[in-house]
Amino acid sequence: MLELTDIAGTTEALGKAGYLASREIATAVFLADKLEKAILVEGPAGVGKTELA
Repeated sequence: MLELTDIAGTTEALGKAGYLASREIATAVFLADKLEKAILVEGPAGVGKTELA
């Protein structure tokens, strides 16, 4: 499992996985990981919801 240590590292980890994340998305992912909470992701088809999961 990937260890997320900070927001910049989360952005980098998502990038290595082929997901170009904004700072807002990386922040939400980082905080959800640290708080052990789920994220509800919504949006139109083709924006990367499944890749984020």
